[in-house]
Formats: sequence, structure tokens, C-alpha cells
Amino acid sequence: MSSLRNAISRRAHKERAQPSSRKKFGLLEKHKDYVVHPKVFHKKEEMLQKLKEKFL
Repeated sequence: MSSLRNAISRRAHKERAQPSSRKKFGLLEKHKDYVVHPKVFHKKEEMLQKLKEKFL
């Protein structure tokens, strides 16, 4: 039964919004931003490496 209970999708908890009193400090980066940024960086890095190999 526990496997069935684990198979049921759980509620996704949303991150809190930036408080209005801190709007003057600019955009608040969320966890998903920190997750996406390195993936994009490494993808670009790999692409540049492949282009360098093709060129040489």
C-alpha cells in the first residue's frame, strides 16, 4: 500500500512572493532561477567547446 500512496502526486508548494517593502531592491531570484541558470551555462559552454573542436 505504501507504494500506491507514494505514486499519488503530491501538491506542489509555491514559493512566496517578494514582500512589497523590498521591491526597491529589485527582482528576487527564486530557487528555480538558481536551478535553471547553471544548466543553461553548461549547455552554452558545451556548445562553444564543440564549435572550437569543429573549427580546429
